[in-house]
Amino acid sequence: MQLQKKAGLTKVDATKALDATLGAVESALKAKDEVRLVGLVHSL
Repeated sequence: MQLQKKAGLTKVDATKALDATLGAVESALKAKDEVRLVGLVHSL
């Protein structure tokens, strides 16, 4: 898992961090709040 290696986390902690982040995004979207993913770029 790249997140694990780049953040220097254990696999368990990286999974918790990712799940918490995605949960927060999901909650915000359900509440019709604005969500910005700054720095997320799609390359072709």
